[in-house]
Amino acid sequence: DKAFYQHLQNARTALSKIERNKIFIDEEYLLNYVSDCEEKNKHMATAILNNLDHKGYVQPSFNLMGTVTGRLTCSGNINFHSLPNKQGLKKAIKSRFDDGFILVADWNAMEFRTAMAIAQQTMLSKTDIHTEAAKLIFQKEIITEEEREQAKIVNFATIYGSTQRDHMEVIQELYPKLFKVISKITQDAEQQRKTINLFGRRRIFKKDTNFRTRGFNNYIQGIAADLCLRSLYLLQEKFEEYNLESKIILTVHDSIVLDCTQKETKVIGKLIREVMT
Repeated sequence: DKAFYQHLQNARTALSKIERNKIFIDEEYLLNYVSDCEEKNKHMATAILNNLDHKGYVQPSFNLMGTVTGRLTCSGNINFHSLPNKQGLKKAIKSRFDDGFILVADWNAMEFRTAMAIAQQTMLSKTDIHTEAAKLIFQKEIITEEEREQAKIVNFATIYGSTQRDHMEVIQELYPKLFKVISKITQDAEQQRKTINLFGRRRIFKKDTNFRTRGFNNYIQGIAADLCLRSLYLLQEKFEEYNLESKIILTVHDSIVLDCTQKETKVIGKLIREVMT
């Protein structure tokens, strides 16, 4: 529909500007990294080196249509969305400013909170929803890390579906409103062979789809992806309105990555909270 089309156009416009912002790379660090890293990470590091311009920048290329749920992907040789965690490769991304820093603005348990909000279920304001869930499951206030991990498995099973059947009774008891919404959306998806999310994004399913796994998850993941896109272009508009030197350089699933100057820290923090909240 027109509203969703405009949403995508706004995202395209913002992404074209973010691509031109480029990403500054510490070439010396990356050269040392290539000589010492595991073989599986050399391909990615070498691809980044091969695409550096003479000033040390690399230009990402974003694909707005790379996934059915709307999550952004990177086109070309460099997939910044899949840089390995705890392997040191992310440290190659540096600020272009002498006093600058890389800031990652991230939503906390975004997809799960989105599902809870749609179901008008409580617990949305809690800082650590997994600890809160563990308190309900184990009926006590002091929670161990192992108990928190068990609650986390239940929470993720609620929306990702693959182990939903194993935790069905617990999910139904913990989140009765959410359980009803999951059942309704899953049933509608199976009957209609499609879902349409709050933004108007459609997902058409094949006949052999596992609806218990994909029906609700695709619906929620699509909404989360569109919330991220919307925040991305609203934040880009704010940066232009305030004529900021700092730049948005990347988005990875449920986080927005910025290259910031120290002098703009306060205003950027304010804008991020306004837009992303």
